[in-house]
Amino acid sequence: MKYISLITLLYFILFQSCVISEDLNQNPQIITITNTVTNTVIDTLEIIVYDDTFTVQELESVPLYKKITTPLFAHYKTFYQTPNISGYWGGHWTWPNSNPEIIIDNQRRQVSSNYYPIIGLYDSSDPFYLEYTMLTMKLAGFDGLIIGYYGNTDYLDYKTLLDNTDLTIEWAKKVGLKYAFLYETYVSEVIAENFLDEIKRMF
Repeated sequence: MKYISLITLLYFILFQSCVISEDLNQNPQIITITNTVTNTVIDTLEIIVYDDTFTVQELESVPLYKKITTPLFAHYKTFYQTPNISGYWGGHWTWPNSNPEIIIDNQRRQVSSNYYPIIGLYDSSDPFYLEYTMLTMKLAGFDGLIIGYYGNTDYLDYKTLLDNTDLTIEWAKKVGLKYAFLYETYVSEVIAENFLDEIKRMF
């Protein structure tokens, strides 16, 4: 296969009166750079197109070797939403008066957070985010996560949080992370009425 640098390609186009033509009906595809003044071929580029279909094979999770045997858990929240996944900016990105549609320094969005995710603003129900997060936690040495739990009532956004919690548990199990639940004191009254049903549903 023959390659041509991007700088060389731009030079030909900008300064050598060249045109680029390509034949997409063959494999390898041939891209031809032609001088329009002399009508001569300056260079060609072959691109081999491979079949882009593939099969995903899920493997069983394996334990990681750790020198420190004390279990390490992280407090985990499931209450973030973004328009590309959930269709709207969740309140925990916008509260109390932030607007993620406003772009501030370094192309960051305005959010109600002292820290900004290096992966950008994420959605707690995004399967790609969940896979990335659970794998990152495991590779970082965490044994599990403590999920902020708000019950199965339809109060405020609790139903959404419940759905996101179920998705989080699914991915935690896939990578071999343990999980526990944290009942926030300020929502204990809301979920107390259905406590036994909650326990049965979770286990």
